[in-house]
Amino acid sequence: MNVALYSSLLTLVGLIVGATLQYRFNRAIEVRRQVIMARTECYVDYIRCVSQHAFQAKDPVKAAKWNAQVLNARARICIYGSHDVIRALARVERRRDPVLSDTYLEQIVDVLAAMRAQSDERQPRGLRGELKAALFHNISEDRASAPASSASTPRSASR
Repeated sequence: MNVALYSSLLTLVGLIVGATLQYRFNRAIEVRRQVIMARTECYVDYIRCVSQHAFQAKDPVKAAKWNAQVLNARARICIYGSHDVIRALARVERRRDPVLSDTYLEQIVDVLAAMRAQSDERQPRGLRGELKAALFHNISEDRASAPASSASTPRSASR
């Protein structure tokens, strides 16, 4: 009789422990999934905003909205971003190169490379030119058609 009682009691304890562990693991997985989704969303928003600068800078109303979107994306990167992405973004912000200059675009590709590394993708070796073309395909056209003064506008004036 005692063996049957112990067996039932152990079965009940096993069920409770199993259910508790499953709940905690599922909760941890869900929290991790939400963080990954938020991180991915802020990365995509930042890259989208940066790549749209050429279209938004010409209209003051659109430029103000663009500035707000970039600020929002950067703030979310500071919350959800990986250390490498935050460091790469800080390097871009510290340098204060003119928007859409060659060095600025290279730094943005560095930020993108850090973002890709965070998502377990390989570093974009050999893809830097393709990434730049994919994000900023209209830059050379805009530089050719724009006066020289607008191509060298410092970022601090466009914020």
